[in-house]
Amino acid sequence: MASHAPLAPSLSPTRRDEFPGRRGESNFMHILKLIGLTIVNIFREAWRVPQAMARGAKDRRRQTRRDVSEAERLDRLRQPWKYLGK
Repeated sequence: MASHAPLAPSLSPTRRDEFPGRRGESNFMHILKLIGLTIVNIFREAWRVPQAMARGAKDRRRQTRRDVSEAERLDRLRQPWKYLGK
């Protein structure tokens, strides 16, 4: 029966010094790339904030209209004599 030797530490994919260099990038370039991607993502999220606020306001207005119409519908069911002429 053959025994399997554990992988040598230099072959481990979790070693910190192997990640940036495995594609030929230097650590400095890897850090610059991460900083650039972070800045881009911050701008994207900042761009989405006003859109999300507008969407939330629109949803609140829509929900308010639904609540008013639902209240009137329930009132018509509970007290039909109030709405005989309408």
